[in-house]
Amino acid sequence: MLKRILTIAVLAAGITCFAGSGVRIDIDGVKNKILLKPGKSSKGLNVINSNKYYLLLKSAMNLSDKWQKFSFSFTPNKDGIVNIHLKGIYHKVKGAKKLTEAWVAYDNIT
Repeated sequence: MLKRILTIAVLAAGITCFAGSGVRIDIDGVKNKILLKPGKSSKGLNVINSNKYYLLLKSAMNLSDKWQKFSFSFTPNKDGIVNIHLKGIYHKVKGAKKLTEAWVAYDNIT
């Protein structure tokens, strides 16, 4: 079986409004049962939750409005479709009952 390492570099800028923002990246191999082994990630980007088919990476909150470079890698156990979702981190706005997703801009994804 051929194993490949996928490395993705992402530039992200937090857009601060009322609360800080942070990077959240979901890597999902659940539908096609693709096992995901986490690899290296850049400083400031941590694997928070990992099960055999799903990885969740997060940065710290309160990113500045300057572009920041993040990178990460993972190894799938087989060929197939893996979904990568680029998001902001959920946070609770003062007085709100539900969590809100913070806005983050992504650019130069390779």
